[in-house]
Amino acid sequence: MNEVRTPNATSPHVIPETWAMTGGEGENSYTKNSSAQQKMTSKIWPLYFDAIKILNLPSSKEVLRIVDFGCGSALNCIVNVEVIIEYVLKRYAEERKERPDIQVYFQDVPTNDFNTLFKHIFSTPNDKILGDEPKNYMVAAIPGSFLNRNYLLPKSTVNVAVSTHALHWLSKFPDVVRDRMSPAYNGGHTSLFNSSLATVQACAKEAEEELDHFLAARASEVVQGGLVFLTFLVRQGGFYPYKADPVYHIQEDVWNELVLEGVTTEELRDDFNFPIYCRSLDEVHKVLERYSYVFEVQKEESMVSNYFVDPLENPEGSAQYITAVYKGVSLDFHESYFGKTVTSLFFQRLEQGLYDIFSRWKLGSPVPEHLQPMWTNAYTVFLRRK
Repeated sequence: MNEVRTPNATSPHVIPETWAMTGGEGENSYTKNSSAQQKMTSKIWPLYFDAIKILNLPSSKEVLRIVDFGCGSALNCIVNVEVIIEYVLKRYAEERKERPDIQVYFQDVPTNDFNTLFKHIFSTPNDKILGDEPKNYMVAAIPGSFLNRNYLLPKSTVNVAVSTHALHWLSKFPDVVRDRMSPAYNGGHTSLFNSSLATVQACAKEAEEELDHFLAARASEVVQGGLVFLTFLVRQGGFYPYKADPVYHIQEDVWNELVLEGVTTEELRDDFNFPIYCRSLDEVHKVLERYSYVFEVQKEESMVSNYFVDPLENPEGSAQYITAVYKGVSLDFHESYFGKTVTSLFFQRLEQGLYDIFSRWKLGSPVPEHLQPMWTNAYTVFLRRK
């Protein structure tokens, strides 16, 4: 989804400079394990329709351009874009206007599995969205970072920009978080729930800068009257302590167990940080306000992101499903650093840890505060370019 940069990293334990969702179409691929993201995105489709009512429609002599930023390699991004096209074409039909050519760009880092993505595009007709006709839009890939405003797309060329489930991934963890001499050093942790205030502040600063860079780039690219649709994870509660769903807590417990057992080393664990930062709503609003002279907020909505499982009803199935989701988004990332053997054991333990906690929830057994049933939220905001 994003770049992850590490200074002076050496093989074999290297966090890749760029990384993407797990490629291919195998059992652990993002293609096979992205239904949770698709279900969440489908919840906001009606809001797309409302927003598109105010989209400035290009004439038939122009080109309508739609860009999916941080697209990944699964069918969900294709279906999402085709829903937007469906709603746009309805507007042209209602207003009895001739439609223009439609150009769709799928953007992600160069290591994204664009081959699988394009295989989906050209092997799957639009039967769910636009009928059995061949694709009625042109398509291209844009490899690169969506944080760079200088080379992705020309100024004022994009009519609709969309990004789903990408902006909570950081392009890097700040160097101070990995510096043993820094007060923000995150040693002993692989996530943020048990980290110091200084660590959370350092990651918050990075997340703020990245959201700022993203919006700055879109401000340059999106035409006047164009739309930006964003969906990403945010956390409930205040800034500190950092509270997220139990999955992040359990994965840290698993890594600590593997260190104690000698499966991996303390040094490797301490240098590893899972590159997700779920902003608080206050943090998001702070950056949006900075761009209020460019973008007008049309709609905001948050909904609980619980992977569409019911741990109280089915602890075992829920644990298996959530583990599969995490393999889909991060298996390659983990294997590149810890190796296949350690990573395989990590995911086995993660599934078991989730099952144990979910079973305790179901039985009403006491659990630590950080493992109480609480989930992150999927936050959606629709912006209109002034």
